[in-house]
Amino acid sequence: DTKITIPTQVVRNGLRAVVSGGAIIGNLSVNFLPSNADIQVDDVLITSGLGKLYPYGLPVARITNINAEVTRITSGNENAKITIIAYESLTCSHCANFHKDVYPKLKKDYIDTGLVKIEFRHFPLDVAAFNAAKISQCHQNKSLTILESLYSNQQVWVKGNTVEEVNNNLKEFLINEGFNINYENCINNKEIEDFVLNDRIEGTKNFKVNATPTIIINNEKFEKTLNYKNLKKTLEKLI
Repeated sequence: DTKITIPTQVVRNGLRAVVSGGAIIGNLSVNFLPSNADIQVDDVLITSGLGKLYPYGLPVARITNINAEVTRITSGNENAKITIIAYESLTCSHCANFHKDVYPKLKKDYIDTGLVKIEFRHFPLDVAAFNAAKISQCHQNKSLTILESLYSNQQVWVKGNTVEEVNNNLKEFLINEGFNINYENCINNKEIEDFVLNDRIEGTKNFKVNATPTIIINNEKFEKTLNYKNLKKTLEKLI
């Protein structure tokens, strides 16, 4: 019955959500959650007891599918004067070095001060990077944290003689880091897959990206050697 609504909460984390009847018998819908809400496939919903309409703790549903908008991984003020786009591949060692040596200084001096916003876009160079990119987009409210962890621990999971070995290392890494992600559902999510592929297609089409990392500053390709000194000189001219 589409007219029925039930106050519920997620067993895993206590997230409150209102469940309503679906058009198909046996199906329910959870609507009006923000795109960064911490809800995942296989989460169990129980009655929250809110409003005392139903007693607390009755099993209601299990999440089988999530239709949430895939959003860009960003850091900084949305209205910043300067926007940096970083095209990266998660198995690229130069990209990991950027996150280790350049990004922390950039964040401290320009991003945290509201002068710069950075967008991390995907340009996977191999299947392992493609899967990792999808993983980074699968937990919307933790995407930046996951992305940074994948780069800072790249040597932990990017190893093996086959894609299968790298994938298994990635799965194990996510578990050890405490990222509660349904790996198979995530890498097989068509919406996320299209999002990652479109990043690569648009990078090639709009900015002639052919290697990683490639930096775009206010829609202009950064052609100098990528180090903090050169990046800072360019940014100072734009402030």
